[in-house]
Amino acid sequence: LTQAAKLAKIGGSDLESTTSARVAVMTTAPKDVKNATDAIGLMNAVVGSGNMRMQDLVGALSTGILPAAKSAGLGLQDVGAALDVMTTRGMSAESSATRLRMTIAQLAAPSAAAAAQFKGIGLSQNELALDLRKPDGMYVALRDLKTHLENAGLTATQQNAVITKAFGGGRSSAAIETLIGNVNDLKTHFTAIGQHSGAKQVAT
Repeated sequence: LTQAAKLAKIGGSDLESTTSARVAVMTTAPKDVKNATDAIGLMNAVVGSGNMRMQDLVGALSTGILPAAKSAGLGLQDVGAALDVMTTRGMSAESSATRLRMTIAQLAAPSAAAAAQFKGIGLSQNELALDLRKPDGMYVALRDLKTHLENAGLTATQQNAVITKAFGGGRSSAAIETLIGNVNDLKTHFTAIGQHSGAKQVAT
């Protein structure tokens, strides 16, 4: 509670919801959170790296993003970097988290429609799922997807069509389109969060 109070004070967020968010992080225990110090360090670093207040991050974590991320083999650092990319481009934290959760689900266990689109650009059905389980999994998976799109000889319009068909189109594909278009920034945020949280994990 003392640690949560400090976190709320530094971030200017509500104590009750901040405490709940920290407990949720600890309970979910994504791969990069072993104790309360890890949770607090990463949460602070995510806020410091992006365009979010602590209250925004707390709201984002209430969407169920962490269990989905953990199931796919991702950590809080991966999630935070992706949220930072989207929120710095004007998307709200909660909306970003909701769309990111759907994106992770399609990367980890693609639908038949998504698998067909991936196959068309030379990706096997579980290739991106395996990417997600690497130390900097979100960045690796999105870089892999972007590389296959570019190497498939498709025009920009055709690449967008592949993404739209694979990820549902409209708002559903907004997250993946933003992340693929800014994959280098994703790497930058991931590295910054690792350095500032004390985790020292950088993107390869």
